Amino acid sequence: ANMARLAALELPQLAAGLAAMQPASKAAKGTASAGPSQRGIGSSKRKRSDEPQVVRRSARNKGEAPDPATAGGISHEARDGSVVLLHGAAGPWGGDGGEPAAAAPPGPLPFRSVNADEESDAAFLALLAAQAAAVCEQQQPRNNKDNSSRGSTADDVACGAASRQQGSGGAATGQQLSALRLAADDVAKVTRDGISCLALHPSSSRLVIAAADKQGKVGLWDIDHPPSTADGASSSSYDGVLMFAPHRDYVSSLRWANSHTLVSGSYDGTVRTLDVNTGVWGLLPGVPED
Repeated sequence: ANMARLAALELPQLAAGLAAMQPASKAAKGTASAGPSQRGIGSSKRKRSDEPQVVRRSARNKGEAPDPATAGGISHEARDGSVVLLHGAAGPWGGDGGEPAAAAPPGPLPFRSVNADEESDAAFLALLAAQAAAVCEQQQPRNNKDNSSRGSTADDVACGAASRQQGSGGAATGQQLSALRLAADDVAKVTRDGISCLALHPSSSRLVIAAADKQGKVGLWDIDHPPSTADGASSSSYDGVLMFAPHRDYVSSLRWANSHTLVSGSYDGTVRTLDVNTGVWGLLPGVPED
């Protein structure tokens, strides 16, 4: 059954198609070896560190006996990252006695990215506000009709994304999906670490994606923003991707509550709301710890 499923994916055929496209891509760029897309976070070339790299090996691979204090396993993990073992002992996560995790940023935060200048941040924020207004305008005729028989609600004021009208095109067929192609300009690194959550802005006129990672970063990507030139020359480091640091730990949830509010929740115990009209990452009140 597994072999049949793998065969249905047609991986060899897809690989052959990609290989056939590669020479054309190289020729179009006029280089002998066209590399992967450099769009997004970390697009600038980093200098390799001269420091020796530490090779990590587990105690099992080194032939060492397990530590009897931790061999029993973990009972549960506390919110501060410490763990309680099955026999009752407690200690820091990882058991290395390192520094505790940094505290979550206090209070509201400005719309200030870590990878672009203030002008690029302001332009992106203006784009988000315009898209939010466009969603509200699209919903206004339906809301006016509904309000003739009932009073206005908070959802009408917020122009909630959940009530957005969907397209009538239906689900894509297998033939349509197999005809899709991925170009290098359509690839970007939106966060530095592994992505934990994705959320699409409800606008139907422009594609904007929010992505969060395991270290508390949230990236915003304006996919329709024109990419850099082929030789990498650009008057600005901004290429449609902004990254922010509203949290200090794994982001476990990310959602556009409506067209102008992005909500994110993190293991650092905080929930933030990005209001694209004010450009502020608000901090929701939390539940005091015992």
